[in-house]
Amino acid sequence: MDDKRLDEWVSSLPRPDVDSSVTLRTRWAALEELERSKATWLSRAWTLALEPAFLVIAVVVEVGWAATTLAVLGA
Repeated sequence: MDDKRLDEWVSSLPRPDVDSSVTLRTRWAALEELERSKATWLSRAWTLALEPAFLVIAVVVEVGWAATTLAVLGA
């Protein structure tokens, strides 16, 4: 391809306009917001899943502490 034909071919390519640039930024911002909301949702789900486990552990520790205290005081 000679330079003239190359220049014609390049000039025939569609050029992005301002609207497409704005649309791309808007889509990128929407993707970032989706990622943030997904991370927040996963964090909440993880917390809700672990909360009962911590409650069970706390109850077991308290019952063990109470049993040990009663055993020491009763002995």
